Amino acid sequence: MDGPSVSLGSKLSDAKVSFAIFKRDIKRLLVNPVALVVTLGVCVIPSLYAWYNIVANWDPYGNTQGIKIAIANNDQGTQNDLVGELNAGDKVVDQLKENDQLGWTFVDSAADAKEGVESGEYYAAIVIPKNFSDNLVSMLDGNYHQPKLTYYVNEKKSAIAPKVTDTGANTIEEQIVPKYYDRDRDGVPHAWVESVKKCVADIASNFTTNRMLNDYEERFYNKLAARKHRIVEGGYKLAREIAAWKRKVSSVWDQIRVIDVQRVKIDNKAIFVGEKYHFEVTVDIASLRPEDIGVEMVIAQQIVGGQNANVMHTIGLKHTKTEGSRVTYALDYTPDEAGTFDVALRIFPVNPHLPHRMDFALVKWA
Repeated sequence: MDGPSVSLGSKLSDAKVSFAIFKRDIKRLLVNPVALVVTLGVCVIPSLYAWYNIVANWDPYGNTQGIKIAIANNDQGTQNDLVGELNAGDKVVDQLKENDQLGWTFVDSAADAKEGVESGEYYAAIVIPKNFSDNLVSMLDGNYHQPKLTYYVNEKKSAIAPKVTDTGANTIEEQIVPKYYDRDRDGVPHAWVESVKKCVADIASNFTTNRMLNDYEERFYNKLAARKHRIVEGGYKLAREIAAWKRKVSSVWDQIRVIDVQRVKIDNKAIFVGEKYHFEVTVDIASLRPEDIGVEMVIAQQIVGGQNANVMHTIGLKHTKTEGSRVTYALDYTPDEAGTFDVALRIFPVNPHLPHRMDFALVKWA
């Protein structure tokens, strides 16, 4: 069958022409440093980027020993007729010392652990309370109290580390403790070992360089850039307004007075889950506006023996009435969980343009 044909000589001629063009382009690059740098960058940078991502995902948990998590064991143990002497906190600590997935650091007290998190020495801290063992065996006598761990995390130190440390906290609370005691005849807790391996395998794929960059951009950089534009717009108009508002509030804050408080008497009255309770606060706000003041109910675990407050919920009260400088805020609250709690009403300045409430940390209690 007839068809187009290309001679070998024609092919060699085309190859010579292509090589000549390539050789000419190389010579031109060598005499033009700018073009040479750009060309090398185009060739090398994608390879470096690919290499960087491959290395980041090759073994994401290979160096997590550097993510320090403080462990403070305050467990005092317990004595029970069925289990004998038990200190579950010591058992957890002993097992964590054999776990090299994270940089477990054992400290003397909860105060040391929390201070280390706040200073940036630790990414997170887990505090085993003094009644941990007691609560663990409380189900045996019909007076069950759920064992709980206190968890602190420093999100500012790293955008990714909190995700790792969250997993560490959940592993201890929900997996390690129950499965630790499920052992075979040789005393090996197979379920516990399997849960640790599965936890690492399940979350490893989430920690990529792209995820880290997106977290930084969305959670920090975009918000900071948007706020910067709002602040400087109009010759720093918003900045001057915030400063003037702070001066005004500071000048009259000592004149803010609580006139009346209506609340349930939790000291001598039973509180029932599912029932509605009314809270109301009347405040003399001096020369401020009602929207300059916020009132909220703070619910914390009952403080015993000088312990630090562990705030569980904060619920805002709504502005319901104004009579001159006297403003009333109210809330109808329905408890949804049983337990022993401390309740207080907190009054604080409100401005929607503040980056955070603690940017202007004035407060009164009712």
